[in-house]
Amino acid sequence: MSKSDLMRLVAFFLLATGLSNCALRQSQQVQRQPQIQRQQVKQWATKAQVLLNDDQPVDAAIYALAAVGLSQASSSVELPDSPQFALIEGSLLTVANMDNLEQDQLLHESALTSIAYSPDGRLIVTSSKDKKVRLWDANTGDLIEQPFQGHESGVISAAYAPDGQRIVSGSRDGTVRLWDAKTEQPIGQPLRGHEDMVTSVAFSPDGQQIASGSTDKTVRLWNANTSQSIGQPLRLQNLRGTTDVTVVFSPDGELSISGIQGGQLRYWDTETGNLIDLPGGSLQDQIPKRTSFVFSVDGQRSAVGNPDNTVQISYPKPYYRYLNNPLIGHKNTVTSLAFRPNGQQVASGSRDRTVRIWNVKPSDSFQGHEDGINSVVFSPDGQRIASGSVDSTVRLWDANTGDAIGQPLIGHEDMVTSVAFSPDGQRIVSGSRDKTVRLWDANTGNPIGLPLEGHAYQVNSVAFSPDGQRIVSGSLDKTMRLWDAKTGNPIGKPFQGHEDGLISVAFSPDGKHIASGSADKTVRLWDANTGNPIGEPLQGHENGVYSVAFSPDGQRIVSGSWDSTLRLWNANTGNPIGKPLRGHESSVISVAFSPDGERIVSGGSWDYAVRLWDAQTGNPIGEPLRGHEAPVYSVAFSPDGQRIVSGSWDKTVRLWDVSWKNSIEVICSQLRDHPKLNQRPSLNPPPVDVAREAKKTCDNQMN
Repeated sequence: MSKSDLMRLVAFFLLATGLSNCALRQSQQVQRQPQIQRQQVKQWATKAQVLLNDDQPVDAAIYALAAVGLSQASSSVELPDSPQFALIEGSLLTVANMDNLEQDQLLHESALTSIAYSPDGRLIVTSSKDKKVRLWDANTGDLIEQPFQGHESGVISAAYAPDGQRIVSGSRDGTVRLWDAKTEQPIGQPLRGHEDMVTSVAFSPDGQQIASGSTDKTVRLWNANTSQSIGQPLRLQNLRGTTDVTVVFSPDGELSISGIQGGQLRYWDTETGNLIDLPGGSLQDQIPKRTSFVFSVDGQRSAVGNPDNTVQISYPKPYYRYLNNPLIGHKNTVTSLAFRPNGQQVASGSRDRTVRIWNVKPSDSFQGHEDGINSVVFSPDGQRIASGSVDSTVRLWDANTGDAIGQPLIGHEDMVTSVAFSPDGQRIVSGSRDKTVRLWDANTGNPIGLPLEGHAYQVNSVAFSPDGQRIVSGSLDKTMRLWDAKTGNPIGKPFQGHEDGLISVAFSPDGKHIASGSADKTVRLWDANTGNPIGEPLQGHENGVYSVAFSPDGQRIVSGSWDSTLRLWNANTGNPIGKPLRGHESSVISVAFSPDGERIVSGGSWDYAVRLWDAQTGNPIGEPLRGHEAPVYSVAFSPDGQRIVSGSWDKTVRLWDVSWKNSIEVICSQLRDHPKLNQRPSLNPPPVDVAREAKKTCDNQMN
């Protein structure tokens, strides 16, 4: 992420609270407030924007929080529910978190070389070229006691023992040292054997062995209790130059040997020392150059340091897809990374001599389907989620806990392509590749009546009418059908007009019209009563239309296409509104309007991303929401617009909180002890009145 990206995210925070560019929403009540209060809010909001432009997001957040607090106290602005504030969690939050640890101080006298968490996540150990090993409080950033000293040259790597009682370090002086983590005293004599600098050290999970890697092209094992060498050193083949060899033990005790050679991540066989040829080519063909690399404790995620001094989180398997946008803040090369044991934070050490803590908690995910998910939807009360899967089942989930409700709804003979709740939330309709439509009791999970049959090919999309009396289905047989939702009987003849299969159908809010999207690249409007097409096909997409949705007021239609774009249409005239919405790197499979009609959410296939858009301007809102490991096939807003649900072929359902009210709690929890918020000694603190108002905002929010 570039500096401008970060500034845009913080700007979204101001926008979400009604403060961006001092764009206060003046109501009659606002006009009655004292002019001085309105001016103060504007002044602080403007100052926040200036600080943002000066790359001071923490100070900008404090001014913005102060403005929000004063505006709420004086009722001088209306605070809309908006996703932008939530999107700041990955950037502003982590910046606040980083500064909470960094606090403008140099952690070492020379460049940092490694960083690691204690097993309980409460402490951080760092090493540096200043020959020292240091301990820090992971929550406050405070230095703990004095540095560990004894190495005769720069320390390249340090790691905790699994029980947290010992620390091992490797140095440019070619030695490995053991330290008592409590007394900071060395344990025994240095472990000697390497002929060049030691670039990596690690304890085995049982704490009985230590592995060390060196630029002498060997990996050695040591007895952690006797400090004796175990067996002969493993000599690495095809190791060029001064590659930093990294050794890591997996939770089951298996040793992994890797190195960044020429900017590329390489692996060596732990038995033979030979370079490993990975299936599908070496990793250098799959992932970009990086300066540092680490796996999470469970091995499910990895963190990488990029040449541009940023940090990114990714799923290492199977495609090294990034989970987030680059995290910016370091001013020099990122040399070391470590996951906190809980997996929710990553610490990074840099040649800029600072340590930064990043919040990388993933979104909530629900697991239970045995195959990919094609469709997700919220119940009308927002308390449940229904999902339809390639495993031929429909599942219900508690939208608050993520727990599965009851057993899977079984009945379809092939994959479920689409699901929808009735307006009263009592029934669920599903469409399937088995050519049928089925109705289910949403409370018991029992099927209602017999399958609705009539389509010649798979049913791709189903929807209830707003009054719950009818069901519409769209099929690959190029037709739409209407069904009586009570009897299951077909209503009238099939709607015909598309030249290729239908992929998506939607009722207008008043139930008078139906929109359809087709593989023939068009969107069509239909009279829901007569079945007659309304006007000419809506043309503009360059490939099949995979999803259509009406705005809540029925005046607009949004469509998503295999051509990687979204388009907005005037529902009355059929004319396109503005230019195509571009941002997805692959086909757009699903689209939906927010309940207030102000935002649009879209799910992309091979970019694995969920995106938010401003429904008025067509501009993207923030960065993509990432977390899925496979194509996203369905997205939907909760009825209150506070959450988004997404379903993916990675077999999971994910929830994304896009409410600024929820995120302000998290941000305040991170800023609560920050010296600038509490007027403790710091560089250039905000004025007392600003900090006091911001703190009051957080106190009110957290209590």
